[in-house]
Amino acid sequence: MSKLRVSLRGVGSFSRTLSRVVAMNWRVSPRLYVLQVVITVVQGLLPLLNAFLVALVLGGIAERVAHPGPIVGLLWLMVAIGLLQFVINQTSYWSFYLDDVFGMQFDLFVQRSLFEKVHALDQTYYEDQAFNNQLNKISQNLSSMRRLNRNFLMAGNSVVQLVSTAIALVAFEPLIALAITLGLIPVLVIEVRTSMAQWRSWDERGNDWRLQWYLRGLLSNVISLREIKLYGLKNALIKRWEQHYRAAHLAQIGIERRAQKQRAIAGVLDIVVSVGSQAWLLLRVMARGSGLGSFVFYRQVIDNYASAGSSLVRNLHTMQESSLYVNDYFEMMALQPRLPEAAEPVVLEPAGPPPRIEFEKVSFRYPGGEHEVLREVSFVLEPGEGLAIVGANGAGKTTLIKLLLRLYDPTSGRILVDGQDLRAINAASWYRRIGALFQDFNRYDSLSVRDNIALGRAATKANSAEVRAAAEEAGANGFIEEYPHTYDQILNRSFKNGIEPSGGQWQRIALARAFYRDASILILDEPTSAIDAKGEFEIFEQIAANQREKSTIIISHRFSTVRNADMIIVLENGTITERGSHEQLVALGGRYHELFELQASGYR
Repeated sequence: MSKLRVSLRGVGSFSRTLSRVVAMNWRVSPRLYVLQVVITVVQGLLPLLNAFLVALVLGGIAERVAHPGPIVGLLWLMVAIGLLQFVINQTSYWSFYLDDVFGMQFDLFVQRSLFEKVHALDQTYYEDQAFNNQLNKISQNLSSMRRLNRNFLMAGNSVVQLVSTAIALVAFEPLIALAITLGLIPVLVIEVRTSMAQWRSWDERGNDWRLQWYLRGLLSNVISLREIKLYGLKNALIKRWEQHYRAAHLAQIGIERRAQKQRAIAGVLDIVVSVGSQAWLLLRVMARGSGLGSFVFYRQVIDNYASAGSSLVRNLHTMQESSLYVNDYFEMMALQPRLPEAAEPVVLEPAGPPPRIEFEKVSFRYPGGEHEVLREVSFVLEPGEGLAIVGANGAGKTTLIKLLLRLYDPTSGRILVDGQDLRAINAASWYRRIGALFQDFNRYDSLSVRDNIALGRAATKANSAEVRAAAEEAGANGFIEEYPHTYDQILNRSFKNGIEPSGGQWQRIALARAFYRDASILILDEPTSAIDAKGEFEIFEQIAANQREKSTIIISHRFSTVRNADMIIVLENGTITERGSHEQLVALGGRYHELFELQASGYR
């Protein structure tokens, strides 16, 4: 009884998934989808019509051999068969064409919706193993959605053939149709059980699937290859890739091996049913004296019925297998952000003076974490001020920025923006007020220099003069002008005429992108780590001259970078231990003074 309930739940889940995909088809393109359905129905009816005409021709030939006479009728039947073959060929061509056109639009719809959903979720999902496994499974099996769509139409074709041939077959001998139908059930059961086992293996081996794809990308990434070659990592990484590849695939091969044994047994039954049906037909035709035409017609009907039944089973199996992965997609589409937005959020103006930012006894613990990363952090950043955050690795500096960007909400305490709780502010409007250069900034290396900088304001058309001004402010214009194609230069050597900038050049280009954004708050996380001391001095002179109307937050281990900030806070173990200007903190003789002296001693 429990197995029956599980099976019924599976059927119900499959039906819901199928109805969702059909509804999605309608949203993609109603006209194209209706055309596909019409052609599918026509294609399902044509084989029976062809069998009928061929039977008439063979019956007519037998009649004329026994009783010679005019053959004009036979010739017209041959013309009809030729025209029918033309229609069969054309519908096949149109079916492939419509599948390509609709498939392109369908793939765009699915992939875009996945992009939008993933980007609508918050940081807590991105660090969740189960979410990453699910996302990887969806990404690797995204073609399942289109495959389910295609197989649904093919199954529809098979159903039309089954119904049309069943009507003819039942009228002649109902037991033959019943025997063929019963012979298909074991195959369907085997295929459904196999696809369920393969789907479960994706979850059980989720880490192996992700790691083998990660290592494959690592071993073929031209940026990664330098260190791999230098450290002689090739063999070690290939060995690990093979281990995870085998672990992921061997589980599914084992499932398929067991299924093959079961298919062999089912195949014997299929042969018995096929031969028995043909023999039964021969005996019935001879007993009735129906003639050659009837035998040929019903034999073709039996072949079409069995073929359509087998095709339906295969398509149902593929559809059921695909639906399991498609369910993962719909489950992801149903996910909601864990950081809720207020019912009536405050929408900030896209431009304006920098706001007053206040951290009010902010504490934070990562989801699932045992210890607080920040503990009762309080400070105020007045409009237009510069704030520097210093401290050892792991002190909580980057976490503080994540909270300010509302990638997470504080465990306790509040972050206020002009007196408004950050949780009450519309996130998109808040992000429009912020420009940032992160330590692990993005390198859009397949795009041009101009594109890399202009992405700072992607919603508006690139302004060449402002792009150049941002590059000058970041100290990037000099080397950009030396590139063969200047601002149109592609920054990827694997492209024609592409080049590869140095680490320092990349950092300046990313900094120019932050400047081009022209936001009222500028966040710089280790902004000059790949830039020499002279270049660093020049950049911060530019920031002091051109960003004075903005609030600036800097995280840096270089005291030459942070010393000119209006306020410096020192984080230790998630707590502010010191705060003040550079001069005040040096005079205090505490942790800041100690770190400053350690770094300064290297230049003496």
